[in-house]
Amino acid sequence: MSSTIQSTIQNSNAISAQVYAQLLDVNKRRYEPYQPYIYPVIPSSVIQLQMATANVGVPMSVITCLSGKGNQYITT
Repeated sequence: MSSTIQSTIQNSNAISAQVYAQLLDVNKRRYEPYQPYIYPVIPSSVIQLQMATANVGVPMSVITCLSGKGNQYITT
């Protein structure tokens, strides 16, 4: 019994490291599936490029009062 106690005392650092690693593993398996997904941050330069090139090549006719159809004014 005394040799077991001495061995436990001598290996206390290794034992505590192993127990801590097991605790981290249990924590990972139990709680990680419930962590919210954090979306990646899109840089503002990428967003500006997407906005600038969104309608490239799509023809838009100019709407004037003469070419518009229906009433151009809102009355109450």
